[in-house]
Amino acid sequence: FGDGYRNVEYVYRGDNLESIIDFSGRIKAKHEGAQVFSTVCDVSDKQSVEALASFAQDKLGTIHYWINNAGINGGRVEFMDVPIEQVEAVVKVNLLGALVCPHYAMRLMSKQPGVTSHIFNTVGSGVKGGGTPGYVCYGATKRGQPQMTASLAAELSKGVQVRVLVSVRVASLACGRRIRFGTGRIGRGRTVCAALHTA
Repeated sequence: FGDGYRNVEYVYRGDNLESIIDFSGRIKAKHEGAQVFSTVCDVSDKQSVEALASFAQDKLGTIHYWINNAGINGGRVEFMDVPIEQVEAVVKVNLLGALVCPHYAMRLMSKQPGVTSHIFNTVGSGVKGGGTPGYVCYGATKRGQPQMTASLAAELSKGVQVRVLVSVRVASLACGRRIRFGTGRIGRGRTVCAALHTA
């Protein structure tokens, strides 16, 4: 994050308590007086995500941003050699999680009068439809992100906006050229920190 988290309150999601404690400690050490709240969340589990939404609201009050960034690729393995349990895990985290999280986030954010909130869905390799040999499941789940984001944006009225967020690795593959996914321009590889697309 660099210095981007200065004077910002965060809810950091991680896959184990140790990594969260370490991350929280580093922020507190670098920024004296920083407010850091941490919790563990399984994005593929509705009860866990509902608990995260409640935790965020309780700790932060008004929620302005929700970033769906959790994802696993299962390793670079040919599809026929991937255990079916790994296929299920990738789809549950990357696709089911990408639907469950906005579901709860939208409900929470829509009850904040006078506040414009933003949900960001992070895309990855495969988003443009090209092949992703070795991680077929990951590419398949990321391909649906722009369509899902556009659909959610079309359903929403005032108060909540849904956007696609390009990861550093995906944007770097463009070598500085403009990146286009579906309906509009994303940005340039050298400006990935602001590479956002309003569906």
